[in-house]
Amino acid sequence: MNYGPPSLLNTPSRFKNLSFEQLFLYYEMKGIRLREDTFKENLELLTEDGKYNMLAQLLSDDPHIDIQFALFAGNTKGAPMYAVRNFGHMCILLSMDKVIDYGDTLNIPQADERDRKVTRKEVMLFDKDAYREAGINAFVHNSWVNEDSPMFTGYRDRIEIESIGTIPPKQTKEGFYRGKSVPVNKKLSELFIQLHISEKSGRGVPRIIERYGKEVFAFLPGSILVTIPFDRIDAVSRSENTHDKTENTPVNIENTPVNTPVSSNNTPVDTYEKILNFCSEAKGILEIADMLGYKEKKSVRKFLYPLIAEGRIAMTIPDKPNSRNQKYITIKR
Repeated sequence: MNYGPPSLLNTPSRFKNLSFEQLFLYYEMKGIRLREDTFKENLELLTEDGKYNMLAQLLSDDPHIDIQFALFAGNTKGAPMYAVRNFGHMCILLSMDKVIDYGDTLNIPQADERDRKVTRKEVMLFDKDAYREAGINAFVHNSWVNEDSPMFTGYRDRIEIESIGTIPPKQTKEGFYRGKSVPVNKKLSELFIQLHISEKSGRGVPRIIERYGKEVFAFLPGSILVTIPFDRIDAVSRSENTHDKTENTPVNIENTPVNTPVSSNNTPVDTYEKILNFCSEAKGILEIADMLGYKEKKSVRKFLYPLIAEGRIAMTIPDKPNSRNQKYITIKR
C-alpha cells in the first residue's frame, strides 16, 4: 500500500528481478563500499511490504527507461535530426555521467581571431559548468515515478534540457532562483550528496543564472526547461594578410551534415569515412593529419568537429579538449 503522494520510495518497481552490479562499481569508483547484505535497506530500495521500489529500479543495471539526446541541424525540431543517442537502460548514475560527458564532447573549442594581437584565444561553445549543473538537476529533480525521463536536445544555437515535473509545493520561483534546496526526490538527492555529485549548498541554479540569466529557465505545464545557449564565433574575422585564405578561414559547421564536404578546395566527401576507419583505434590529431596528407592541425579540425558533434568520433580526454595527449576514437554503432 502506498502512503502519501507517489514517490520513488513508495512506488513499486514494475520489475522483480533487478541486479545492481553497476551500482556497486559506481560506489567503488567514489571510494565507498556497499555491503551486499545491507545495501537495500541502507539505500531504501524496498517498499513497506519488501518489494523493490522505483528508486531500486532506477539504480538497477537496467531500469527499462530511455534517456535520449537528440541533435538537430537547425534551430527547431522541424530541421533534420542528424543524430540521436540513447543513454538509458543502465543505472541512472552512469546514464547521468554519460550524458554530461557527451555534452563535453559537443563543447567544441573555437579559435577566436577577433582582435588578435599575438596569442589566439579559444572560446568554448557553451559554459561547461552551467551545462553540468543543469544536467545533474535534470536527473535528481526529475519526476521518475511514471518512468518518464529528462530530455536532452541539441540545436544549432543551444542545448535544451527538460525535466519532467514542476517545482515542489514548498518551493517558490524566487527560492528556486536563489538556490533554496527543496528536493523533489529526497532520497535520490541524499545519494547524490553522498556520492559527491551534488551538494547541499544549492549553488547549481545560481551558477547557471550567473552565467546566462534567469531567462534560460522556463516553467512549462508539467516540466522545467533549461536552455544553454551557444557562444558561436562568426566565421568572418580573419587576418587580411594571409596568403592562403582557404586554409585560414574557419569552417562554418552549423548546418553541415557529416556526409557533406565542408572544404572549398574540392576535398572528397569520403574524407569523413577515412577518418572514421583510421580512428578505429585512438589516434592523435597529427596522426590523422599525416594520414590525410595535411601538415597542420587546423586542416583536420574542420572534418573532426562535425564528426564529434554527431557523436561518431569521441575525445579520449573529453574534460580537457585541448590536452596535448588528446586522441580521437570512432564510436562503434
